[in-house]
Amino acid sequence: MSVIWIMIYGIIYSFSEKYSKLFGENHILTVFAIMLYIVVLYMFLKKRKRLSVYGICFPKYWRKKDVGWLIPLLSFPFANMYLQGNQTMLQNSWIMFLLMLFTVFLEELLFRGYLLVYLFEKCWIDNKWIGMIISSVLFGMFHIVNIFQGADILYTMIQMLCAFGIGLCLCVLVSQYKSIFPGTIVHYLINITSFDMEKSNYHVLFFFIILSVLHISYAFLLKWKWRTI
Repeated sequence: MSVIWIMIYGIIYSFSEKYSKLFGENHILTVFAIMLYIVVLYMFLKKRKRLSVYGICFPKYWRKKDVGWLIPLLSFPFANMYLQGNQTMLQNSWIMFLLMLFTVFLEELLFRGYLLVYLFEKCWIDNKWIGMIISSVLFGMFHIVNIFQGADILYTMIQMLCAFGIGLCLCVLVSQYKSIFPGTIVHYLINITSFDMEKSNYHVLFFFIILSVLHISYAFLLKWKWRTI
């Protein structure tokens, strides 16, 4: 069922982006379509009393000393702001602000909430690591929809690797705190500071490949640190 919700999201996003220009403003249709989709999904989960199960709740087991371990997860936003010059999406309109907010929340709910819990509870997977890896692989592969929006193939492949690396770290956060909100904040900061890497040179692209590999390694370190999850 979780995969079906993800597929529907991909279809809605692709078609909304394609036809938004008919309304004279990029992304405008996408914002309202995703907002409506979130409401439908929220009501569906609420009716089944599964909101807290899928991480729509305040973080649990939060400790002040964990803050230091979370700071490295901000390396992507800081790298974006350092490398992007004046291309940052922070400069863009309220439409981009809402688009990032809605897509980030929905992706965290679908991939780190709905799908991850399904892999943990309903599937044949006993090892949580396998569930986290599957969720992160699917999250990375989901970004292939950008190709249908005209994105460069090389750029999209690097974006998929970045999504896998940060997705794995966010899976660990959800498993530790039983909430999608810490990951949602990190994910939002990454997206709102992102820029058009298609215009970047190969040194920048290689830097993000290395950063992705470091995030994958850091996910294993966090998992070792929080061995109880």
